[in-house]
Amino acid sequence: MPDDVYARALREFGEAELAQLLPLIFSIDTGNRIAITTAKVPGTDERVAR
Repeated sequence: MPDDVYARALREFGEAELAQLLPLIFSIDTGNRIAITTAKVPGTDERVAR
């Protein structure tokens, strides 16, 4: 993340909240990247009991 974007986010959220927000963003992004590369279709997980 560019320094200016980080500084702006830090001003907006504060240090503690930003420290919680960044791992959440990384987790969501990682999940999306895995879903895209594996061509996962939402709602097609056989493990979910119906």
